[in-house]
Amino acid sequence: MLEYTSESIEMAVIEALDEQKIPSIFLCSKTGNGKSSVINFLFNEKVSNTNNFEPCTRGIKLHKSNYINIYDSEGYEIGEKSQTYYKNLLDEFFAKNKNNVDLVWYAISGADKNYTDADINIIKNVEAMGLLCVGC
Repeated sequence: MLEYTSESIEMAVIEALDEQKIPSIFLCSKTGNGKSSVINFLFNEKVSNTNNFEPCTRGIKLHKSNYINIYDSEGYEIGEKSQTYYKNLLDEFFAKNKNNVDLVWYAISGADKNYTDADINIIKNVEAMGLLCVGC
């Protein structure tokens, strides 16, 4: 009969966890939809800067834990110049990192209760890359 100790069980759990793939989520949307706040909530600590009045995130930042990786992206602003910049930012990121992302989470503000043509275009582009895109 095999005898199990707490150490052997702990080692078996650690080995099993090491074999598991850590999911990577890319979080995106327009500015002010709470992307960084969601990340802080999921990590249960302030890992991403937030501000109620102006954007804080610039570029794309990766936040890692033992259980999940989340890419936080800056949001796009209203206006063609900002939306073109944002599209280029995402295109460049996904050209280099598409295989590192398991899911794209597109945040739509419940307060706005609307979406823009830019929202639709970004979601369509993500889906065209073969990535699952979910909105909330």
